[in-house]
Amino acid sequence: MDFAVLKSKLDARKILSDYERKMRSEKGKRIYSNRMPSIERGFGYVKENIGFRRFLRRGLEKVTNEWLIICSAYNLIRMFNLACP
Repeated sequence: MDFAVLKSKLDARKILSDYERKMRSEKGKRIYSNRMPSIERGFGYVKENIGFRRFLRRGLEKVTNEWLIICSAYNLIRMFNLACP
């Protein structure tokens, strides 16, 4: 096993443990609770209303382009709904 791979795994574990400790704190819980109504709502809408559950393309560039199309569709629907209640 290459030392660089082992070192990256150790770094990842340290980052994860730091993140877990941060999220267990009172401040971390308060910050994360604010994420639910702002961020998660968009993902839920994309999954349920638009019906997007998995990527059809493979490769980072193709997936990125597909995600940008989905986000554009979400934003257009949102703008339309805000303009025409």
